[in-house]
Amino acid sequence: MACTVPNTVCEGMNREHVCVTFVNRSGYDIHSLVLARSSGDPFHWPGRYEIGPLDEGATTSFMFPNSGENSYRIAAVLEQGDTLRSKSSYVEGGYMMTEVIDPKDIRTQYNLSYPPTIDHRP
Repeated sequence: MACTVPNTVCEGMNREHVCVTFVNRSGYDIHSLVLARSSGDPFHWPGRYEIGPLDEGATTSFMFPNSGENSYRIAAVLEQGDTLRSKSSYVEGGYMMTEVIDPKDIRTQYNLSYPPTIDHRP
């Protein structure tokens, strides 16, 4: 489901999915971008998703099934050969995340969950 139009990827999202938007600000094209759920090495985890290459300055989004609690990590192989790895990010179904790939690290931003929780108090 990887796409270069982040506004449409998560349109059918519900609390059974997690949507992650990737922003490449590394200064390099990314040759390989991997999202992996659970624990261990991102290149060998169960629930491993190859997001694909991502040009410098580009943004893409990816939605994966996830109905309960989980975590994921990101690994990005840059065109000059460096590999960046994120810390583990906790998610639940309905979370919308942004992963910003910078020159030396990957920053995680938690966005609103979907659908947003509505406060019905008077």
